[in-house]
Amino acid sequence: MASWVCRPGLVPMSMWLPVWLVSLWGLKELQEMPDPIGLTALGSLTIGHCDKLRALPREIGKLGALRELTLEWLNELQEMPDLIGLTTLDSLKIKACSKLRALPRGIG
Repeated sequence: MASWVCRPGLVPMSMWLPVWLVSLWGLKELQEMPDPIGLTALGSLTIGHCDKLRALPREIGKLGALRELTLEWLNELQEMPDLIGLTTLDSLKIKACSKLRALPRGIG
């Protein structure tokens, strides 16, 4: 089983249960986001100031309890996964993601 760690000492997101809120903020060297599978209770996800993050994992679109998704100052973010599975999403905030090519399917 592969695990992903963004900084020494952090554990894979799947071991954080139960979690309602996750904030990935100021991880300047983060190039790939951890897989959020297993965070079935996650209601709020904020990602900001992660200067090298280019894409979000497809699994974000499967977080059925997610109500808030905030993406801010992601200078290299170019694409987002489909968000069709986010049936409880009430709030999507995208700010200063200048390289984002298009909004994902399921929005609009």
